[in-house]
Amino acid sequence: MKRQPTDLEHQLEECRRELAEAREHLSKALEQQTATSEVLQVISSSPGELEPVFQAMLANAVRICEAKFGILHRFDGNRFYPAAMLNAPPALAEFQRGHAGQCHAHLRSWFRTYVAAPR
Repeated sequence: MKRQPTDLEHQLEECRRELAEAREHLSKALEQQTATSEVLQVISSSPGELEPVFQAMLANAVRICEAKFGILHRFDGNRFYPAAMLNAPPALAEFQRGHAGQCHAHLRSWFRTYVAAPR
C-alpha cells in the first residue's frame, strides 16, 4: 500500500523550496555587492583614471552574467567608443578598435530602445 503524503510533509517541501529560493537570492545579492565593492576599490586606488575602472566594471559584469567575453562602450555625446574589452574574440576586438565610433548608429538605436525607454 502506497502511503499518501501528509499536509505536514507538503509544508516541509514548500519550506525547502522557499529556503532554496531565498539562498539563491542571497547569493546573487552578495555577488553583486562584491562586484560593487571591487569597482569602488579600483575607483579609490586610481583617481582620475577611467580605464582601470572600466576594466573592473566589465570584468564583474562578464563574471556575473556568466558571459564568455564583453565589450564596454562609452558615449562621448555623439558616438560610442570601446572603453574596455575582456576576452573578446580577436577579430571582433580588431574590428572594434579599427572602427571606433563608426558603429554608433546601431548602438545609439539600441540604447534608445532598451535603456532610455525600458518597457
